[in-house]
Amino acid sequence: MTDVTNTLAENIRLRRRELHMTQGELAARLGYSAKAISKWEQGGGTPPTVLLPALANALRTNIDDLMTAPTKKKFFLGIDGGGTKTEFALADADGTILILKYALNTMILWIAGALPQFVIAMLLAVFFTSYRLNIKGQGFFKTVIYMPNLIMASAFAMLFFALFSENGPVNASLVSMGIIAKPIRFLASVAGTRGLVALMNFLMWFGNTTILLMAAVMGINPALFEAAEL
Repeated sequence: MTDVTNTLAENIRLRRRELHMTQGELAARLGYSAKAISKWEQGGGTPPTVLLPALANALRTNIDDLMTAPTKKKFFLGIDGGGTKTEFALADADGTILILKYALNTMILWIAGALPQFVIAMLLAVFFTSYRLNIKGQGFFKTVIYMPNLIMASAFAMLFFALFSENGPVNASLVSMGIIAKPIRFLASVAGTRGLVALMNFLMWFGNTTILLMAAVMGINPALFEAAEL
């Protein structure tokens, strides 16, 4: 296998997977068989030169990128001993410390997921513990809103990945209703990925937060509410 063949095979495989596209789907767009796509990706052959423009278009890239060896940025967990104390830090292959970048990203995700969670949980807690409303079937509602918290985070993540993928039911529904012309690549942008992670965290934890706040409110002496009304 030559370097060019190997580079092209790896780029086709990586780009197709980034687009969440099967070999059969790519083959259908090019008028070839899935077996041919598999052969190209394994380096057993190369697509005809005249097919490269169509292949690049199907993979939403250009010919130059297809023929260029992909650069892989490596990360490692090491020890930063340059200061007065030794500590672990995430760095790239060049040795640049990235901990601040990831700390900022974590803060953004926390704010995007936690603030709506606390607001909605507080409103629901007040709603369900109101003596005036006297909501019936509170046990049922507590179970329903707490249920997402029982699902493993990995299973929840896979569910969201399936729902919001380019070929998932969310995109399919939006396209069929005429709201969008073509599928949205939610996971291809920073904003889209952060939004989905924040939504996932919100759905997983707002029920738990609601129940905790309800327990806190119900622990308040009812005499204080009567005094407040006076």
